[in-house]
Amino acid sequence: DTEITIPSILGGLPVTQIGNSAFINTTLVDVTIPDSITHIGEYAFMFNYSLTNINISSNVVSIGEMAFAQCKSLTQVVLPSGVAIIGNCAFAGCTNLQSIRIPASVTSIGELAFNHGAWEDPPQYPIPGLSIIGYENTYAQSYAKANEIPFIAIKDYPADTLGDVNADDAIDAQDALLALQQSVKTVALGEASAAMADVDKNGAINARDALLMLQYSVHLINSFD
Repeated sequence: DTEITIPSILGGLPVTQIGNSAFINTTLVDVTIPDSITHIGEYAFMFNYSLTNINISSNVVSIGEMAFAQCKSLTQVVLPSGVAIIGNCAFAGCTNLQSIRIPASVTSIGELAFNHGAWEDPPQYPIPGLSIIGYENTYAQSYAKANEIPFIAIKDYPADTLGDVNADDAIDAQDALLALQQSVKTVALGEASAAMADVDKNGAINARDALLMLQYSVHLINSFD
């Protein structure tokens, strides 16, 4: 198959990881990774030259070394809030990658993660035309600067991100739940995520913010103004 949704249950057991080299050198075009997955293994999707779309769940914490290396048809990647580790050469050789959105949760990006060439004796420069999209004053911004990759701050990006607490390009019940959890201190949102949660812009995150997000998600309102 060229389009797959990885199951969350297989043989009666939960699927929590994508193993090393699981889908290496196949003809996949579209992949959806379910909420049960927390880790994408090394080389997992390497050499999928036709892969154009990956939907990664917000529960994925780490992306292994060379996981998407040489996926030359990828042009845009959105990593969900929750991802903390991007391995060495994770997207190396993705020569048509134009942008990757990196959430504030990322704390480690491996060597040559977005390198233009392959990993054997690799040239030390990033993919031409690649931009990193992220929040200011985060690891993503520091990494972009250190590796001379153009950085586009979320506030300057032409998408409306207010209310998108988990940075998955959607405003829905999950964002509202995070706002509620922040309001009762069962989670601690980062500075960037907290700014997205304060949709009524009153300097506090509470049930009203969550209610507004829910109303927006079902089209009862079309803005937070």
